[in-house]
Amino acid sequence: MENLDPRVTAAMLQGAFQQIGSVLGAGMECDDQGWVRFELAEEAAEAVTEFDGVELAGQAMECSPCDGVQEGDVAGY
Repeated sequence: MENLDPRVTAAMLQGAFQQIGSVLGAGMECDDQGWVRFELAEEAAEAVTEFDGVELAGQAMECSPCDGVQEGDVAGY
């Protein structure tokens, strides 16, 4: 995902996205980019739909599926 507030942490991402399904991991790549890995690809697809445009720490996230990282990833960069 992109457009993350600089205060967002991997723990915040994991906490927010675990309501969708089994989160295997989350991380930050840059100040405004992060990723979340789900156990199931279906959960990742649902997360993209449910969280794209949702505010986290006061800023709307831009969520998209990963290209060629691993099945079940959401926006890993």
